[in-house]
Amino acid sequence: MTQAHWIAVDWRADGLTVWPMGDGDAVLDQIDVPLGAPVADISGFCAAILPHVEPFLSGKTPVVVSGAPVALGAGFVPVPCKPAELSPVDPTGGDPRLSIHLIPAVSQGQPADILQGSEALIAGYLAEHPKFDGILCIPGPDTKWCHISAEEIVSFQSFVIGELIASLAPPLTNDFDRSTLLNAVQDAMSNPHRMASRLATLRAEQVLNPTGATGLAAGIAGTVIGVELAGARAYWLGQMVVVLGDGALSEAYLAALQDAGAMVERASVDGLIPKGLTAIRNGKPEAD
Repeated sequence: MTQAHWIAVDWRADGLTVWPMGDGDAVLDQIDVPLGAPVADISGFCAAILPHVEPFLSGKTPVVVSGAPVALGAGFVPVPCKPAELSPVDPTGGDPRLSIHLIPAVSQGQPADILQGSEALIAGYLAEHPKFDGILCIPGPDTKWCHISAEEIVSFQSFVIGELIASLAPPLTNDFDRSTLLNAVQDAMSNPHRMASRLATLRAEQVLNPTGATGLAAGIAGTVIGVELAGARAYWLGQMVVVLGDGALSEAYLAALQDAGAMVERASVDGLIPKGLTAIRNGKPEAD
């Protein structure tokens, strides 16, 4: 088996994605590692990934990690900052076969907010689009709106939207009812103060007049996204926006922003995290 020069890791709440990296920072493999229990320290992290990366090891191998829990000591870097220039922190402990480097989270004082994991995704996007100036909208359990200029994260704002949608409705699927979603977005943007009552109405309508799970999911997603767009107007109005994500939720954001008249496009995240981790490890973007 080809030996890895280093290993890239994306740490999420539901597990790890690991990329052994070879010559020229080429991805050798992609390995998903579920975490059955919370990892309390660096030794526990090493124990979780070693069975999966051991065949790629030769000597002590660097491991660059984004999204690690703050409690493990990665620390914070305040905005404005360039994600490709974040300096990884080397924690103590672990395994002698691995040299662990944790990428610090990005912090903001006013309003208080944290980017933890998204910085590698942003670094990957900027590696491909170093001249981008505008807003990156990153849908997820907590959607991020990030103002990017001169390769820096200037400011950002989080909305706990994906998590809220998931707690109220069936998962949004790729065949969601676009008309239902956009009607809900428009109503919520005009009347954001009615969100709680509108969500209750949608659930009652589903019981009284069933329209199928896709209708309920689209109505609830549209209501919550509409309230978010009303609150994030300063981030998208008159700005170039890129929805950075794949799947139904990202498509819903794209449709909602288009309907609101935003200058928006969507970009896939495929391959961006290892590209961003490479940029951070090298201390500069990959493209000029």
